[in-house]
Amino acid sequence: MSVKVEGFDIAKIMQPIRSNLQTELEAIAEDLINYSQSEVPVDTGDLRNDCQVLYQASGSQTESIAVGYKEMPYAHKQHEDFTLNHPNGGKAKFLEDPYTEHKEDFEKRLKKAALEALK
Repeated sequence: MSVKVEGFDIAKIMQPIRSNLQTELEAIAEDLINYSQSEVPVDTGDLRNDCQVLYQASGSQTESIAVGYKEMPYAHKQHEDFTLNHPNGGKAKFLEDPYTEHKEDFEKRLKKAALEALK
């Protein structure tokens, strides 16, 4: 025996969850920028000033949010190359290390945001 379950608007149910998660992801991305600033290598300050939240959207939905360096082509090398010298401060893995350090907190914040939408 079975009962067909239908008539629920799943998109309508999921909308507040998606909205809360998107808002919290944006806040997490901004926090990651703030956490990383003291670790970004400094020469002219351009790299530190270029860090931004990058969005990839599909229609009206944001599909991904990332923190990155859009205008500085050398950002990847600075992030990955442990052999570079940074006499004015900063280090390699200036985004990855703060993300790893705060990842557990970020996950808790996302879970809380999803649960808040269900209240």
